[in-house]
Parts: sequence; structure tokens; C-alpha cells
Amino acid sequence: MNKSFSLSDLFIFAVIILSTFLLPALELGRFATVILIPLFFLKSFLTQPKRIKYIGNLKPIRYYLLFFGWASISIFYAKYLEAAILTQSKFLIVLIFSLAVMSYSIISIHNLQIVYYSFIITLILLFSFVIFSGLNLNQDTRIDDGLLNANSYGYYIFNGLFACLIIYAQLKKNKLIALIFLLPIIFFSFYIVIVSGSRGSFIILSLLVIIGFFIIYYVATETKVKKGFVFILLISTGAYLASYSYTNYVKNSIVMDRFNQLEEKESPRSFHIRKAIEIGLTSPIIGIGAGNYAQTPKMIEKGSFSHNTYTEIFVNYGLIGLLVYFSFFISMFRKTIKLVKRTDTQTKVTLYLMLLYLILFLVYNMFYVTFLTAEFTSMLFVILAHVHILKSKIKQY
Repeated sequence: MNKSFSLSDLFIFAVIILSTFLLPALELGRFATVILIPLFFLKSFLTQPKRIKYIGNLKPIRYYLLFFGWASISIFYAKYLEAAILTQSKFLIVLIFSLAVMSYSIISIHNLQIVYYSFIITLILLFSFVIFSGLNLNQDTRIDDGLLNANSYGYYIFNGLFACLIIYAQLKKNKLIALIFLLPIIFFSFYIVIVSGSRGSFIILSLLVIIGFFIIYYVATETKVKKGFVFILLISTGAYLASYSYTNYVKNSIVMDRFNQLEEKESPRSFHIRKAIEIGLTSPIIGIGAGNYAQTPKMIEKGSFSHNTYTEIFVNYGLIGLLVYFSFFISMFRKTIKLVKRTDTQTKVTLYLMLLYLILFLVYNMFYVTFLTAEFTSMLFVILAHVHILKSKIKQY
């Protein structure tokens, strides 16, 4: 980073790590939602009132605010009012945190790097947590440490590894040294996902690493001969590592056992998807109200989300909610793809990595409810800030 590390940078660094990982892991998440995040939002926007209008004028943000607005209106026709208010309160906290992170990120590349590094440090803290917990790779049951949900490990890994790839792709020197540090991070990330038994995270992580390295090395190579060599090298190395990892780490792991269980019976996730669609069809246009799917009596897991962003939006906010939510992503994709055609090779690599994240995010939506999770939404807004900065730079030339 060209600019020195300021107290403001340290504050943002601490707030992101505390709000998204440390406080929830220590069961102090209420402090983050009631005190830390609202103060962070007020500091970000009240000290810079013009930034509210500036960020609010970005089309993707307008769509996302419209999505939140429609979701909030659903409180008025929700059968279970308390559940609707609690869900929208959580949605609001996630939204203001993400907007505050974006408000800081959109100022400069330096600020963006601070945010990316905060996600990387969060990943390293997760590694420390796992190491000191003494988790066993060959355990017969999923992680149940009482602090982090088994699925939540994948959230931090997805964002942390994406941040690693973005920072690595932007390096102009010392790439080999950086790669030496990056490879153990990737290996241990797979280790955690395998131990957590999260099938969705395993699929997403595999795609992120394989396609991410392909983008970094193949796209950045300019001549056809070199591209061919890099392609063969990446395919052969990837095939060997995949075979070795499967034989030694994945084959007898809990995550593989959970994949095999899909052939034997309907999983709770499949049940929730089917049930959410069934309940959603009773009010397909406007849905049944925020958080109300979780309260609707079902055979299993009453009080649970549907484990799928699309079915969760459909059942609670209807087709209107889905339409507005997809409009946000369509706008994001358009802004990013337009820039790809107008920029240099190194920036193309960064933009392709961001497009990869957006695509994998849409895939991740099929496994979890992401819009109620601060670490997911904040990274989406950081990517939007990154795209906006790159667009402003291109306009200068």
C-alpha cells in the first residue's frame, strides 16, 4: 500500500473484524448490532453527509434499497409480526454496516486494500480459532463448538480467499513470495471446509480457487504460445492436486459422507426448498411477510430459514422481492462487464475476479440466506465500490 496506515484505517480494520467475526464468535454479537455497527454508520455518514447522496445515486444501491424497502413493507401483512420485525431489524443492521464499509472503501484504492486485508486477517483469526479448538479432520460428526455454526466457516473462507486473490492479482512484484504465503492459506481453508462438512462451501471454494488461478495466470498472459503453456500447466497441476487431495483428505471425510447421504434420503435443505416454494405459492406476488417462513409450522426445523436465498425471498417477499433482488445483480454485472472492454490486462484480471465472485455468490445463494449476513453483503458493496473506483480511473484517461 502506497499510503501510510492511519488511525482511521485502524478503526475500520477493527470494526470489520469485530463486527463480522470476533464479537459473534465470542457470543457478543448483540454489542456489535446495538452499539458498534450503528456508531460506525453514524461516523461514516454524518461526518460526510454528501456521501449519502453520492452512494445513493449508484443504480445498484438504489435497487438494493428498494429491495430493503419492499421487504420492510411486508411487515404490515405478515401473520407473525414479531418475527417480521426481528428479521427486518437484522436486515437493517446488515445493510447499514455494508453501506458504512462501502462509504469508506469508495474513497480510494488504499481504503479498498484496508478492507480486503481486514477480510484476510479475519480468515487468519479463523485459522487460529480452529487450531486452538483441536478439531480433527477425520471426525465422524460436523463441527459443534458452540460458538460458530458449521456453515459459517465457509462464509469467512469465501470472502477471505477472494480478498487474497484480489490482492495477489494486483501485485506487480514479489509475486512468488506472495504465492508461497498464499498456498498454505488455500490448503488450510480446504482443511476447515472439510472439517466443517459444508457441501456448499466445498463446491464454492473449489470453483473459486481453480477458476481464480486460471484468471490470474491465463488472462494475464498475452501471447498465444504462452497462453497454451500456462493452460497446460494449470490443467495438469490442478488435476494432480485434486487427485492427491481427494485420496488423502476428502475421500473419508465428513463432507464426503454428507455428499453420499444425498443419494439415500431427502436432506433438510431440500425439504426447506420444497416447502418454501409450496408455502410461497399461497401468496406468490407479495409473499407471506419478512421472517414468516421460519414461523410457519413444518415437519422439521420450525424456526429455521429455508437455507436458500431465492426461496427465502420468494416465500417471504414474493416475486416482487425476487425481481428487485435480481435487478441489483443485473446492474452490478452490467457495470463490471462494461469496464472489462475498456481497460488494460491487469485491470481485466481484477474485474474478472470480481465477476467470478458475483457468479459464485449467486451459486452460494442456493445454499444459504446471504442477505441477512453482514460478511456477505458488505463484500458485495465493497466490490461495487471497487468497480466505481476503476470506472473513475478509466474516465481520467
